[in-house]
Amino acid sequence: MTHFVSKIQFKHYEKGEFTDEQKRTLQETLNLVADFPWADQNHFTSIEETGPSVTIENNQSEYIKIGLYYSGTYGVYYRDKFALVSKSYAADLTELTKIITAFFENRLNANDFKKDFFLWISRYHFVSKSFVYNVKPFKTLLLSIFYIIYFIVLLCFVRSINSAAKFEKSSTIFLVLFILLCYCLCKIAAVHCRYKKHFIKVSKASATFTYGNGVNIKEYNKADIESITTFSPKNNRSPNMFFVFIINFVNGDKIKFNNMMISESIVTTKFPNTKFTISKGSSFWKL
Repeated sequence: MTHFVSKIQFKHYEKGEFTDEQKRTLQETLNLVADFPWADQNHFTSIEETGPSVTIENNQSEYIKIGLYYSGTYGVYYRDKFALVSKSYAADLTELTKIITAFFENRLNANDFKKDFFLWISRYHFVSKSFVYNVKPFKTLLLSIFYIIYFIVLLCFVRSINSAAKFEKSSTIFLVLFILLCYCLCKIAAVHCRYKKHFIKVSKASATFTYGNGVNIKEYNKADIESITTFSPKNNRSPNMFFVFIINFVNGDKIKFNNMMISESIVTTKFPNTKFTISKGSSFWKL
């Protein structure tokens, strides 16, 4: 008996976020589609590829995704093994049953679907994302590169205004700037090494998230978070691009991490019902 992987998505999920993912028979998949709360999920829902839906994957890495469309109908998206997406529509569950059955029996006619040329990056509308975020050398380099640029600009400025001064004075200023740069870069490197085995696994809709350092891995409940404190760069002219986050739990526990692991724009979307507080002080010294 043929089993295909199927999974569901609700309206508050993000791209690549699915639940109840498992292999099912044709009848089990039809029951999953029939029992999906289409009516409840239809309120204030945008019609797009990521939204209330049931996604089915066959053994050739082809997908069909059944979602809501206008006037009580359904949108059906077909993603072939070349990652090209086409779409069609079904008036009711009876038509959906025919499409799903044809997909299971490997007789789905791709000509019944219209190519969607505007959907260039379709992967995470269909493929499950791991939502694991960790420290990567390239990202650390990208965040610290402005220290080097800032140093070069300051050095050129200092050399220009001291062109008529003694070489010793210019050399002293150069040495001070060089030491300051070395300290900043050494601190960044040390923080990178300290966090290189740390990771956070978190998605928007999940009630829990996981944080670990490669040895100790623990799952946390978002409802147990009291607030998240954010330390940000003091001003736009600073070379500092680092953000530091401290998750404060109601029991007094804390988790500290920074945007070498996960960017500040992503953090705020992962904890939609959590209180964020902005703390004063430069984030660089909180790394």
